[in-house]
Amino acid sequence: MKLEGRLVGPWVRELKKTILRTNGRCQPLEIDVSDLTFADEKGERALRWLHRMGAHFQGKEPFAEYLFQRLKIPLFAACGGLNQGDELVVGRRSVQRNAPVVGKSARTRMEEH
Repeated sequence: MKLEGRLVGPWVRELKKTILRTNGRCQPLEIDVSDLTFADEKGERALRWLHRMGAHFQGKEPFAEYLFQRLKIPLFAACGGLNQGDELVVGRRSVQRNAPVVGKSARTRMEEH
């Protein structure tokens, strides 16, 4: 799974709904946060929630390193097994093919089908 852009407000709700809907496999989540650019208080709470659920985070970009160090959540250089179809794009217009989408991009993604 991949988080990009701003993790705020309505995108936090969509993230949680998507996680609950798609993580029926009960496998630990591997989440790429290298392109995350901002998280508000609700976004930070969602990241803590994901961490408590056993999620592993990847991303060595400066913002991700700062945020995860401040939240005291481990951040790894690379996660194994990230597949394009497992990506979740938050708050971006450019969308990966086959990616579930959250936020303003959802309209763009739905229009492709």
